[in-house]
Amino acid sequence: MTLRQYILVMLLSTALCFAAWGYVLFNVDPYHAHWTGFLFFYLSLGLSLFGMLTLIISPARYLITRKYETLYHTVQKSFRSAALISVIGVFLIFLYSVHLLNTWTLGIFSTLITLLFFLLFSLKHRT
Repeated sequence: MTLRQYILVMLLSTALCFAAWGYVLFNVDPYHAHWTGFLFFYLSLGLSLFGMLTLIISPARYLITRKYETLYHTVQKSFRSAALISVIGVFLIFLYSVHLLNTWTLGIFSTLITLLFFLLFSLKHRT
């Protein structure tokens, strides 16, 4: 798959995910919805954030690291970063929706994410 095909597929799938999220946002009543309505809301939001962040991070990362990394590694790292950021974002929105997001939980969550990042970073350089 060439870079142009990859960007086109990501752009189309991101647009579809945003359309699905908009459909769920405007057509699902949260007071009468079952768990499937909330599942579709968070899933479509997460996928659309993932696609949008991938499309933003990939070119920016390529412009910064084009002398040091191959295009494959640049896209792979931006894909991983976008996945992590979108999972964190959707999880924080979920915590906010169930009224569990406050200063303490945000601090604990930030600490856990930082420790996880440093653990993954140290394991990567060890091997």
